[in-house]
Amino acid sequence: MKKLGIFIALICIVFCSRAQTKKKTSAKTTATTKSAPKKSNKSSAVGVSKDRSEVSPPVSSEKWREGKTMQQLYDELHGADKKPADTESVSPVITTKPADSIDDTKAIAQNMNTLKSNGRQCAVGLRAGAGLGTTAGAGLSEASMGAAMGYNLGFHAGVLLNVPIGKTFSIQPEVLYLQNGAKFTRTINGTEFVFRTRQNVVQLPLLLKASFGGRTQLYVEAGGFGSYALFVQTTTTAGGQSQQTTTQYTGSAGRFEFGVVGGLGVSLPVGKNKFQIGGRFTRGLANNATQNASTYTQNIIATAALLIPLGR
Repeated sequence: MKKLGIFIALICIVFCSRAQTKKKTSAKTTATTKSAPKKSNKSSAVGVSKDRSEVSPPVSSEKWREGKTMQQLYDELHGADKKPADTESVSPVITTKPADSIDDTKAIAQNMNTLKSNGRQCAVGLRAGAGLGTTAGAGLSEASMGAAMGYNLGFHAGVLLNVPIGKTFSIQPEVLYLQNGAKFTRTINGTEFVFRTRQNVVQLPLLLKASFGGRTQLYVEAGGFGSYALFVQTTTTAGGQSQQTTTQYTGSAGRFEFGVVGGLGVSLPVGKNKFQIGGRFTRGLANNATQNASTYTQNIIATAALLIPLGR
């Protein structure tokens, strides 16, 4: 009986201990269930902080002691050079670019105008002037003619084209209506006779021209010419009376002439145009005369021209 009582006591102790263990386990489970939301919130908060720590390093206490604002610290941590508000300041720079391009276009246009004003543009012109001319050549001496030879006044007018071939040089062909002059003075039986001739020709000078300077230029020109005679006017003066005759050429003899021409002058700006004034010297070298006494013309000319640029 004594052993049976001990055995029953042991069984009771075991059951009591198991009951207490189950009670404690259920209490822990309940506590865990109640604290689960708090634990999940805590873990989510920890997760957020963990993600932020991965994106940007933690701020040291030294940064806070430097007196920087939260925006400055945010920019440093995230590698931002400028605040979002600072990007608006870029817009004025964008608006200035079209203005710069306009300025460049104006500068190019001004340079082109400068080039044109310096004579690098084709131009057409009108020329007119007067000169003193004479006739000379083999067999035309004062002794052979029995007369004193001199110069006679003549006029010229025509058109020209100036074609630049560089900064300094240009080619200038012209078409002129020109009068070659001559004067002969002879005394016959005590009466002085003065013979004045004007040979009217179409002259075609071809010149190489060099211009120096800015808008006001000094120019030098040289080249050759060919001419074709149309008719000759002769005025005879004796005893205070004058008589004029006109002689037409019946053939080609003596009508064709070629020679050289040279000159210099000054070119002055007149708005976008140019006014040129200068002097020329022309000398015939030969003509196509069939007679033995070959003659040539010689002229000292004062001339003026107005040049109008093309393609304004």
